[in-house]
Amino acid sequence: MTALTDDPQLVAAWRGGDEAAAATLVHRHAGLLGRFLVSRGADGADVDDLLQETFFRAFTHLETWRGEGSFRGWLFRIAGNLLKDRYRRNGGRQFVELAETDRVDAADPESDLDADETALRIQAELERLPRLQREVFKLRVE
Repeated sequence: MTALTDDPQLVAAWRGGDEAAAATLVHRHAGLLGRFLVSRGADGADVDDLLQETFFRAFTHLETWRGEGSFRGWLFRIAGNLLKDRYRRNGGRQFVELAETDRVDAADPESDLDADETALRIQAELERLPRLQREVFKLRVE
């Protein structure tokens, strides 16, 4: 492979059968795309699956990218649509699992410590929600 530097060249090389060009595109865009997904509310456990699906769709539908916009922008659009689809399938909800041990037992002195740890975990999960969802949740609960 020659020293291909921009995305259109890499896409053309991949279309021509150069597998290394596809690997370069994935390596070039995966980190930023993953951060984009997390910033849009994707669960950390789902990011790898969303990235894989984004690149799968991009490479199987590459003929729809005409090179008019940036390749990265096209990837972001695919990833954003996948995230919206996942959000719709979940009915607009994100789930936080609590274990049975997360329940507070007033008779157990250690339960206060457990309750504090649970509160910290809930707060951490709330911080991962998009700002508007977080505010709606807080208004509903408080």
